[in-house]
Amino acid sequence: MFLTKPITPPIIRKEFDASKYRGVDNADIKVIHLALQNGEKLTIDRYGHIYTGDGRWIADGIERG
Repeated sequence: MFLTKPITPPIIRKEFDASKYRGVDNADIKVIHLALQNGEKLTIDRYGHIYTGDGRWIADGIERG
């Protein structure tokens, strides 16, 4: 009998584009704005988590709609 561990796909991130995404609440909007002003390269995953260039999760985002 083989015990197998489920394989979870890697979380794919794409570049954060402020014209397509925004922060969920005022705190997220402020953090994203400050990071972009400081020249951070931000990424967003399929769950809406926004990360800095060093992989730190800083905010939640949603698509503009």
